[in-house]
Formats: sequence, C-alpha cells, structure tokens
Amino acid sequence: MRKILLSFSILSLIFLYQAQTQKAHSNAANPPANMTGQGGASCASGGCHTGGAAGQGTFGVDVIVGVFDSSGSTTNEYMPGEQYEIVVSFLTSFEKYGFAMSSDGSGDEFIGGSNTIVDSSGDQPQIEHSGSNEDGSWTFNWMAPASDEGDITFYFGGLGANGNGNNNGDTGITGTLTLASGAPVEPCASEPTASASATAVCVGETVTMTGTYGAGDAAYEWTVTPSVANVNGDEISFPDTGCALTTYIITMTPSQCDNGTEVTIGDAASVEVQVYPSAEGMVEVLLEGDCTTQIGLADGCDGLLSIDGPSIQTGEAGSSGVHTYSVSSNTGGCPTTVEVAYDCVNTGTEALSTKPLLMAFPQPANEVLNLNLAGLGSEELTLRLIDLNGRVLYQKEIFNSGSTLELNTTELAAGVYLLHLNNAQTAISTKVVVAH
Repeated sequence: MRKILLSFSILSLIFLYQAQTQKAHSNAANPPANMTGQGGASCASGGCHTGGAAGQGTFGVDVIVGVFDSSGSTTNEYMPGEQYEIVVSFLTSFEKYGFAMSSDGSGDEFIGGSNTIVDSSGDQPQIEHSGSNEDGSWTFNWMAPASDEGDITFYFGGLGANGNGNNNGDTGITGTLTLASGAPVEPCASEPTASASATAVCVGETVTMTGTYGAGDAAYEWTVTPSVANVNGDEISFPDTGCALTTYIITMTPSQCDNGTEVTIGDAASVEVQVYPSAEGMVEVLLEGDCTTQIGLADGCDGLLSIDGPSIQTGEAGSSGVHTYSVSSNTGGCPTTVEVAYDCVNTGTEALSTKPLLMAFPQPANEVLNLNLAGLGSEELTLRLIDLNGRVLYQKEIFNSGSTLELNTTELAAGVYLLHLNNAQTAISTKVVVAH
C-alpha cells in the first residue's frame, strides 16, 4: 500500500518538526550513537557539522514524521504489543540527508527497513540512516512494548547536507513526538466495601464509616436512608426520633477507583445501623409539685424496662431539690436519668403529708402492667381490677412495701379498665388501657 504523508492541516495525526539551527552528523554511512537529542546530546554539541548550506538563509528546515497502524491509518497513540510503520520525510531540499531516532520506552523495539539500521551501542537503541540518502525519506517499523507504559516520547535528530564532502555548511535539526497509550484502563478488580464503627447505637452517639474500592481507599460519598441523619465526612450522627427504634441504611457510592479510573455505574456497598431511642424521651412528668414527683410512659411509647426513683419526699419545711429517676428501655438498653424538681410546702417543722399516688405503666399494657405505689404507707391493701360494667375481674390482698408490683394482663381482653386500691384509711383509683 502506498503511504501518503499528509500536510500541515492534520497535525493531530502527522507530527511536524520545525528545524532548529543545530548541527548534525552527515556521515554517509551511519551517524554516531547518542545523537538524537535525547538527554540533550546531538551533533550540535559534538561538533560534527558546522556552517550552513549556501542559499538556505536562516536554515528553515521542515520534517514530517508519520506513524501508521496496521490498517495504514495515521495514529497518535499505540496499543501494547502491536507493530507500527514510521515514515520520516524532509520537506526542505538538500543534496543529502541523514537522521537518527530513539525513544524513552523500556519495552519497545525499532526494526530496521530500507536504508536504516538499529544501533544499540549507545545509551538508548536508535534507528538511523544507513548509507547515502538523496531523497530525504526513510521507512521502518516500531514494535510497541508488550504492556502499557503510558506516553512514549520519540527523539529525532536530522541532517540536511550540502554534499561538498566535508562537515561545513550543513543544517541539523532536533525534535520530539509523543504517542499516547491507547490501551483501555482496567477498572478496579475488587468490590466496594462499607463498614461502620458500630451497628447499634443510642441517640446522640456518632458512628465512623469506612469505605474502600479497589486495592485501597477510593473517592466516594455516603448517603443515608432515612435522610434525616447528619453526614459530616465519614462521621454520621442521628436525631432523636422519639420512642421509636430506627434502622438506617448507610450506602457508600464510589466515584473513582484508587487507581484513578472511573467506577462502574451502580457499584455501591451498604451497611445497616440501628439507632435506639433515648429512654428519657420515652417518659413524661406526671406530677410535679409540693414534695411529690412522678413520671410515667409518654404517649405512644412502649417498651420501658424500668423506672426507678423516689416518688415521695418527706422532710422538714422548706426542703426542696430534685428527684432523680433511672430509666431503662427494652429496646437496646440506652439507660438514662430523668430529673424532676420538687418544692415542699412550708408547714413548719412537722413531717410533711403527701398525696397518695397509684401509677400504672406501660399504657396501653400488653402482657404486664407495672404498679408503683406512693404515699400509701406499709399497710395491707386490697387491689381490684374492674371492667366498665362494674364486674370485679381480679382481686388480691397485697402488702405495700414500696416496690413495683406486676399484674399479668395476657388474659385480659383489649379495652379500658379501672384499677382500685384501698384500705381502711385510703381509697384510690386509676384508669388502665390494655391492648394486644
């Protein structure tokens, strides 16, 4: 196939070298080694040729170097392991011509052709003219390295000689061209991973996320569902959602592999984090004043493990302070304390009287109803559970020791009941809701 070197209008495919007024060797046999300009060495530093050809003025010399793939098309990139044809042509007229070319590739190879040979005696192998050349054109082959080496730069040294038989009045040029790698970049080989410093936390705690893609760290971003969580880099915190246990899906979506390649769309990794409510958020203050405080289950909440703390304060007149309740939840623990202020009534120095209280929780009850008695002393009491038709469904004589009592409600139908507690001195009732 006859190769046609294209003109200046397609510089992306044909590499043009504008002459520089440097000296190059015009030996008709072969040039010396290390004179392609790679590393700065050329015949300009070796004193091979001097002066300029008559009539060349400022020695404006143009050279075209064309690189052709197996289909005969010009190219500015290479595929590893493939062979390419290179054509060198002077565009300026001289009596005789010479050239040498080397590259900074480590696994590539020049293959000599017509009037060219490979010289391996220098610092880098070079392809060069062999014998006298009067048409200023050479054709030879280049084998690309077997593996991707990134950009490969070629160094070219050329000579236009006046043919007077000595090294005076000749024109030398140097230049470079670069072929980019056309090999596809392999994507990351491993799957993305996501992990959290903890997968079960309480409200107010923060988890630290770790993500990887490929052999090491990747560029990625975190997304959280539900999206109410606060994402700050790799740190994620969660809001108080009342008395509900919330499961968050935290997803790592990589945008770039650790080797700089783009990731495949859809690659992602997720981890679940369960955030348990604060037990403090599951209770509400039922009574606050005088010397008596009381807390109970907040509306819509269930699952409290215990509420422990004083509900009665007796003492001298003017005493006041804070009652501290320890509150724990069945959903993951997350214990906390609830503080309720009290202020005793000023009644002189006598012991303070308190209003009897009966607290039943949780409401609605499912399997167990807890009874907390306050201000009833330590007498024997009669406990009755009565439905709305006035029927006594449960009756038991109990002794109030100040501890929490449990009433089994598994056999009760869902509905509203009245819980009645009395002795000879006191009678107190409260409403109870059962739901299964």
